[in-house]
Amino acid sequence: MIDASKDSIAHFQMWWLLYWHAVLAVLVLCQTSYVIYRYAAYFWPCFFALIPAVFAGAWLWYCAAYPWETYRYTLTVNIETDGKAVSNSSTYEVRKAKTPLMYALSLGAPGSSYRTVVFGEAIYFDVNGKPLLFTMAGSGEQNAPTSVSVLAYKVLRFGPTKLVELPPFKKATAEKIGAAVPIGQLPRAITFMDVDDPGSWRHIRRVVDYADTLGPNFVIQSAHLQLTTEQPGWPELPGHLPWLRSRAWIFPIGIRETTSIVTRADTLNKGALINGYF
Repeated sequence: MIDASKDSIAHFQMWWLLYWHAVLAVLVLCQTSYVIYRYAAYFWPCFFALIPAVFAGAWLWYCAAYPWETYRYTLTVNIETDGKAVSNSSTYEVRKAKTPLMYALSLGAPGSSYRTVVFGEAIYFDVNGKPLLFTMAGSGEQNAPTSVSVLAYKVLRFGPTKLVELPPFKKATAEKIGAAVPIGQLPRAITFMDVDDPGSWRHIRRVVDYADTLGPNFVIQSAHLQLTTEQPGWPELPGHLPWLRSRAWIFPIGIRETTSIVTRADTLNKGALINGYF
């Protein structure tokens, strides 16, 4: 019962983060409609109330005309350390919507015609006392760590555009079709030198680096992706990394990785670890 209540709270948080502006527009429309009705005999009150009413109505039309396209999947990673098999997973909700207004305001800037939002959290492992996280971020390169926002596109090969509009994809979702994920295409992996210090994170850049970082007896056995209709539930990651809540203010500007063996600066944002929750 408690877990179900937490999941319901998480689902509300995701909904609110997506639609708070539409709720505000409805409230504005209701308030201005009351003003126009109450002061119908007066020109200026009605005129000034009509302006925000028009904007609110236009925004609601915009939201309805360009809705979110949504799909969900569960990513499972199987590892082995010191001869012991461990399996962990995370469910992701990927939403994509056309943004012609942003495209026009940005004068056609690349990437501004669509907006993509991913809800979920990184996959967490405890490897002999050292954390291992498969984040939600990728490198954007071929045959390299892949962001969870496009991982289903690449693994299931349903095409690069209008994924959720394809009948095969809808059928695959209903049947919970899945596929193996190449180890090299798993999302970006990181660890922390000190689990209590968010600034101590390190990027595990190559498959061969896993053993160097986590020990010679560590190996990733396999990974699997499966479409689902279930939403992400209450996040578990803050239980492993409490500073995600207590020191979340650090993340919007990024945490910079500092290590003498890395020649270029690298940053990690909170959205790569957890997103969709207050």
